Amino acid sequence: MKITNFHALYWDIGDGQVYGVLLGTQCELYAQSVKKLKAAFIDWLVYESNLYGFNVEPELADITLRFDTVDIRPAYPGEKGRHPVPYNIKLPVVAAFGEDKEEGYSLCYLPFLNLQFYYYDQVQLVSLIQHFTHDLLDGLPPEEIHPYIMPCKPEMMIVRHKERLVTAESFQDPIITEAQAALSPVAERLPVKLAQKRRLIREQAWELGDHVAELADKIVRERANVLLLGESGVGKSTLFNEVITHLSKAGKKEGVPTFWRTDPQRMIADAKYLGEWQEGCEQMVDHLISANGVLWIQSVEQLIQLGGQGVEDSVAAFILPFIRAGQLQILAEITPKALQALRQKMPGFTEYFQVIPVTQMSDQKTLSILKHLQNYSDRELGIQVNDDAVQLGLRYCQRYFRAQQLPGKAVNFVQECLSYVWQTPEKVVDKSVVTQIAIRKTGLPDFILDDHKTLNPAEVTRFFQKKLIAQSHVIEALVSLIKVFKVGLNDPEKPIATLLFAGPTGVGKTAVAKRLSEFFFGAGQVNSPLYRLDMSEFQHPSQVMRLIGEPNGQPGPLIQHVRNSPFSVLLFDEIEKADPAIYDALMTVFDEGTLTDNLGRDTDFRHTIIIMTTNLGVGKVRSVGFAGKQSSFDETAIKRFFRPEFYNRMDQVLSFDALSRDDVEKIAGLELSQMSERVGFQSRGLTVSFSADVVSYIAQVGFHPEFGARPLQRAVEQQVVAPLARVLLEHPEWKNGVLTVKWEGIISVFFQKSQS
Repeated sequence: MKITNFHALYWDIGDGQVYGVLLGTQCELYAQSVKKLKAAFIDWLVYESNLYGFNVEPELADITLRFDTVDIRPAYPGEKGRHPVPYNIKLPVVAAFGEDKEEGYSLCYLPFLNLQFYYYDQVQLVSLIQHFTHDLLDGLPPEEIHPYIMPCKPEMMIVRHKERLVTAESFQDPIITEAQAALSPVAERLPVKLAQKRRLIREQAWELGDHVAELADKIVRERANVLLLGESGVGKSTLFNEVITHLSKAGKKEGVPTFWRTDPQRMIADAKYLGEWQEGCEQMVDHLISANGVLWIQSVEQLIQLGGQGVEDSVAAFILPFIRAGQLQILAEITPKALQALRQKMPGFTEYFQVIPVTQMSDQKTLSILKHLQNYSDRELGIQVNDDAVQLGLRYCQRYFRAQQLPGKAVNFVQECLSYVWQTPEKVVDKSVVTQIAIRKTGLPDFILDDHKTLNPAEVTRFFQKKLIAQSHVIEALVSLIKVFKVGLNDPEKPIATLLFAGPTGVGKTAVAKRLSEFFFGAGQVNSPLYRLDMSEFQHPSQVMRLIGEPNGQPGPLIQHVRNSPFSVLLFDEIEKADPAIYDALMTVFDEGTLTDNLGRDTDFRHTIIIMTTNLGVGKVRSVGFAGKQSSFDETAIKRFFRPEFYNRMDQVLSFDALSRDDVEKIAGLELSQMSERVGFQSRGLTVSFSADVVSYIAQVGFHPEFGARPLQRAVEQQVVAPLARVLLEHPEWKNGVLTVKWEGIISVFFQKSQS
């Protein structure tokens, strides 16, 4: 009997729970005390040894701890990339490191971040800790960084494991260690501890036992190249991770290969000149051969887009001879549309793969998986997940997260609920928590999501009327649209609505779109749920690619936005100015609710509202002066301009009337009434009141016969805000009172202090 010492770190996370990590293994456990945690680690080591017939060996005999603080800059995703917040989060990081003197390498664990890396000079350790922490967390929103903040400094314990004396070869083969150092720039060794702290529960291939056995047999016995075929969410990545984790535990004794993961961009990322990426790929294959390695390539369809000008000189074409000769074994996952696109562009590539279909699970099987999650959560995390909450979450997933399939979307949703509850004292996932997470993910208000809450049409009408003047028939149409969506009668295979707003400039078309986006998707969104595109910038056929995506697979701004924010209002301003090629692309979206790029990747538009604006049909009937309301819409002109197949795919064409003098005065009053909300007034404790003469004056100077009420805001800034700013600078003592603004040939301001 041989005794081996393992090192473990543990944290007291409160509520009678201790969380621990057994360094150098996949083992992460929770227990009610340090003593019970240590016993659980020993039980796990015994179980692993008995299960796989060889002793588990620690990677390092001696480990040292160090504590650092890393400044992380959070950011929120936006329309044109990520927007950093104006502060850093000081993240405490614990590193456990040491040297294997026999094998000649050093290893560092960042256990609370689920990361580890090799290094060869201790001088580099601090900078490497900083690098890997930044690489994992920089650019994430603050709420996603928060779970990585350690509750306290960890303690270290020694776990003594009594092993049977067996002759299994060490996991740390010097050849593999050398290959790992060489491959680290282009691939990572598997299995790794995935960064799932915020998910709390490691992904497991529940209900996929048959697939696990079949996949393992093809990888090890047949040495096949495997392509898992299925839609997003069916569990392809989970299957690979499960099989690789189990096979890796068998070790070199069983002749199991080593596993590595990469993606096409990473394979050629370091190439700086022509021919360099080919040399790098050759070296990668050589090192994989020496390590008996299998390469898992993510987004494999991109192989045909990278490397050269065409498919014939792409990365896929370059590595094909190695695959054909059996020198390179590849694992990959792909959707049916992406596989079809790959076969069309390079049919010879897919011939060397065995395709294993993975289909969507039924609701019943998904509920069985969620039951596993419930039991684990209750037993290991102390979080109760109610049955009715699971049922509600599954219903939300089926209606609102249709881009993914089961079980992935349901498992991800429950994981988010667990992460949310983990930070609260209640430790219960009930229906209210499920609804709260759904609101955060969709932006939909609770009275839309919750079937038990009724929709009051009068309140919805008032919501729009608070910011919109006139256009009552447009508001009525929007209220009707919301009613249809509330009861779930909208076509689920198309966008929520496709609308054309027609009318003169400055009558409120953009304001209506903004207000609609706030109503539908404003409840849980950090960024504005309205995404506007000026179609005058897309007047050439080649600009379709700039809008949708480049041939190399780089998505355009519209596709990027919808992938990041699938619940939003898309505003195509002045649609008539776009090239007709844009209409062809949009017709596919109107009809099918999705858009497929040339790599077979779908973008889901089914949870968007598409609004197009146009000035077509205005012409001679445009409003002139304040002569009262006039018709500003000629539908015949619109029908003549757009092809019938495009026009007929719109759900509704809503006309906007020209504004009367009364309308413009109401808009002016609305703009001025919001003045008190500005920071400068609130910080001084001031409210602002405007006389009727001021409102009438602003309405007069802020209206233009051609541009309607659009110049109104400029008039407010120039005629009112500028004089107010000058007066406040002259009277810094004016605080906690009321400013009365009058028009007496000039803007006059009077101050009255509030009675305390």
